Amino acid sequence: MEEWIGWGSGLILLPTFGVQAYRQWESRDEPLPPLSLWFFAMAFLGTGGQLIYSSLVGNKVYIALNAILTVTNGLGLAIAIRRKLRSGSADPSEATPDAE
Repeated sequence: MEEWIGWGSGLILLPTFGVQAYRQWESRDEPLPPLSLWFFAMAFLGTGGQLIYSSLVGNKVYIALNAILTVTNGLGLAIAIRRKLRSGSADPSEATPDAE
């Protein structure tokens, strides 16, 4: 019964990050929203850490779930970094005023 709960909750959780990664890819030619890079960086580190932990305790459900989430968040992070590098400092709030 415990594994069914784990797999079920994992199947609910996977689309959450998957949709976010897809949105990054879908809007890859637009400027990057300020929080997107932080979201994927933290999600990647968090799921990567959970993958290591679940491997150490030997929980197969969470090894599979966290491996998929780490890959998904890694792809989202790579797309966000690419968008950031491509747009440079397109956000007017990040621009420095000209000296007059």
